[in-house]
Amino acid sequence: MNKIILKFLFLYVYILFSKAYSQKENYQWYFGNKAALNFATNPPGILNNSAMLAAEGCASVADSAGNLLFYTNGVNIWNKQHQIMANGNALYSGNPDASQSSIIIQNFINPNIYYLFTLNNGPSTLAYSLIDMSLAAGFGSVTVKSFTLASGLTEKLSATRHCNGTDSWILTHLYNSNNFLAFQLSATGINTTAVISSVGSVYNYTPQPNASVNTVGCMKISPDAKRIAITKFYTGGIELFDFDNSTGIVSNPILIGMTYNFGIAQAYGCEFSPDATKVYASGSSNGTLFQWDLCAGTSSAIAASVYALSPTININKFTLQLAPNGKIYLARSLPSPAQNQLGVINNPNDAGAACNYVDIGQGLGTATCGAGLPNFSCDLFRMKSANFTYTYNPLISCATVSFSAPGPIAINPMACTASSYSVLNQSWIFGDPTSGTANTSTLANPQHTFTSAGIYKIKLLLYYSCHCDTLTQMIIVTKTQPNIGLIGRLNICSGQTTTLTGTGGIYYQWSNVIGSSASIVVTPSVSSTYTLTAFVSGTPCPTTKIYTVNVSACLDIKNTSEITDFKIYPNPANSFLVLETEQSIDLKIYNEIGQLVNEFVLLHGEQKIDISRLNPGIYFLLFSTSKSIQTLRFLKLPD
Repeated sequence: MNKIILKFLFLYVYILFSKAYSQKENYQWYFGNKAALNFATNPPGILNNSAMLAAEGCASVADSAGNLLFYTNGVNIWNKQHQIMANGNALYSGNPDASQSSIIIQNFINPNIYYLFTLNNGPSTLAYSLIDMSLAAGFGSVTVKSFTLASGLTEKLSATRHCNGTDSWILTHLYNSNNFLAFQLSATGINTTAVISSVGSVYNYTPQPNASVNTVGCMKISPDAKRIAITKFYTGGIELFDFDNSTGIVSNPILIGMTYNFGIAQAYGCEFSPDATKVYASGSSNGTLFQWDLCAGTSSAIAASVYALSPTININKFTLQLAPNGKIYLARSLPSPAQNQLGVINNPNDAGAACNYVDIGQGLGTATCGAGLPNFSCDLFRMKSANFTYTYNPLISCATVSFSAPGPIAINPMACTASSYSVLNQSWIFGDPTSGTANTSTLANPQHTFTSAGIYKIKLLLYYSCHCDTLTQMIIVTKTQPNIGLIGRLNICSGQTTTLTGTGGIYYQWSNVIGSSASIVVTPSVSSTYTLTAFVSGTPCPTTKIYTVNVSACLDIKNTSEITDFKIYPNPANSFLVLETEQSIDLKIYNEIGQLVNEFVLLHGEQKIDISRLNPGIYFLLFSTSKSIQTLRFLKLPD
């Protein structure tokens, strides 16, 4: 295939899924005992319109503008009017008492189609249902209900975008096994044959008093899709893995215990920081919240970096969920009394106490929280690049702007290269099509000279191994130019000299003439053009104008020494001349280079002639009578 076509397709695909990453499907949270938050504002707005009860697992989804579409507890689906969706009740494959009972994935090619994956109580069954939002007058309808994919699973369910930018991975874990199951969802549907990774711990408990309890806990994929965290409930630990979102393979386990002053913490929730350098886990049994630094280095160093954020035993802590505002929210729950506050990790990228965990951090109004928060595809929280920077000083550079692409996304790329994104290449679009091929660049730090003053939308596409970021900024480009003029005669007779003087600038440059003064003296033998470039102090943008000196062969008109037939006044004049004559005469007016500018037939007596439209200068009046021809000079003054 032609390389140009390949390049175009590459760019097209990246633009498509760059748009997908900018959507707001995770803005509407519905969970717990009729609790709901709207992340269109910061802090999020408290909603009181939910119809759902969910003790643990749940999911919700909004459209690309952040408007609610539907939500579910794994058994029933409520539409945006908070009514049960058409055919959206009694999904036998889900259960609100499962830790991660559900997750919603949009079809990338057909945005009206959503896949709802559900788990029931462990050992669990994974199934999916299809929802078509184009049906039921836009309120949606379930068209495929509870199609089984796998059984004998834990209650752990997570998802992320495939490296190809269009597909998704849906991950779960078998109970009494060390097998991860990764199902690939493409535009054509779900591949029912899972990618199996046999790695890490066997998820069971010996002795086994209650198999369903031993399946509880959460699994999360990091926003950069490089790591997986999974909690081990009864043994009180968290297990970390590497993840390849090109193949779906899970590898390289790291098992970390969760022991604090009050004994082993029964691990339930887990979550990554937005920059994927920290991982958090909640100990439901003793109310502790733990942080580990994934940039610490070795497995033992990561384990040793543990920091206990909230060593309290009065409120159990369960699901952790990263939010669109970059904070992590924590479900706080007891059977009685129910909790109407969420915990909040305000700065989850920061280590230790600097992460600023607040135990009573987000109110829920009259609603209360269970053990769960809505489950989302983890790629929705991928940390985008910082915006590009630019340097422009109109006093130094005439409409030339210097741009700089951002560096890798990482807090400490030297210590934690695994968490950083490396830019493969970049593409700039300067929004200045008049500049032709100069309107684009693939340099990391380009310069662009804009063709005119104005407001420009600059776009930078950053290509990574598995995604593309599109960054935009509006910039204002000014061109402060002098308003120049000219003093001097532009119409002369052959052999005459004229002085041309530029105005409006501080310093000047004339073409065809050596020197840089405001004035030049020229004696052209034929009509000639002169280019004046003027500069003003404080701006590098000059103004250039072209002036033409016209050279004519002038008439040789002599003054008559004695005039007796008529009178003329005033002389000089600026608006009109008064002529008194005793007979009819023909009157012609010539300029100083002999060009006829007006003519009249005057009757005897006093008459007024309008000269207001003539340019200032010397003019000649030529009088013709039946007896003689006479001439007289007069001076036209400025108005």
